[in-house]
Amino acid sequence: MARCERPLGMSWHDYDEALIERGCAILELDSLTSWKEELDAMNRDKLGRPYEFPNSYISSFLACMKVGFDISYRTVEGIVRELSEYVRFVEEIHYTHMRRRILAIMKGKKPSELVDGLEEDAEPITVIVDSSGLSTTNKG
Repeated sequence: MARCERPLGMSWHDYDEALIERGCAILELDSLTSWKEELDAMNRDKLGRPYEFPNSYISSFLACMKVGFDISYRTVEGIVRELSEYVRFVEEIHYTHMRRRILAIMKGKKPSELVDGLEEDAEPITVIVDSSGLSTTNKG
């Protein structure tokens, strides 16, 4: 089991509070109080299908949960699916829709505002690997 070590010069009380605040920041829900107003503003003069989820829900809740807990989009979808049964304003969203919206929101930000290591014009890369050992041909 890994041993927790507090930073030098920080009391255990301060360290505990910092960890608790990190959890509070990951699940920041205050920005979701104006869901309808934000959607109305986003969909004003928009052509095509209207947005169903406001940017605050995507960036302040879903993206923070994904990055904060270091989990996959599918795992976030599962958490949201379960939460939607108990919390009125949490709505289900498919992981591909979530990923597209998070990447679109990130693309409009400056590199300093993005997660470490990502660049402003970085494009997502799709890598396909077949490690099953099955061959698509009869050779060898």
